[in-house]
Amino acid sequence: MSKNIIPKGSEKEMTKTEVAIKELREAVKDLVTDDNKEYEDEYNLLRWLRAQNMNVKKAEKMLRTAHYWKLENNVAELVYEDLPLDMIEQFPVFVDGIANDGTPGNFLNRCYEICT
Repeated sequence: MSKNIIPKGSEKEMTKTEVAIKELREAVKDLVTDDNKEYEDEYNLLRWLRAQNMNVKKAEKMLRTAHYWKLENNVAELVYEDLPLDMIEQFPVFVDGIANDGTPGNFLNRCYEICT
């Protein structure tokens, strides 16, 4: 990452990545609510930027498209819905552990039997 995007003598010299994150955060601040702070999170914003090769405008468009798709399809409410019983029986999912980055490690119990 190259430095010195902000002129020397500034309170803090920022990298191109930091500037891009700041710009994207500002561009999508209208999507931030009390219930949804994911668009303020630096790590999450960086994921969108990396997906678009650090292009802020493209990252904003992609993020907004995904955001509106989630709203239209009521994705946030899916965690409260019961899965169909036949789906649970055919594809049970167990959390077997936690990865180094803190994410759950999932294992499809019958995947080997079904997929082979």
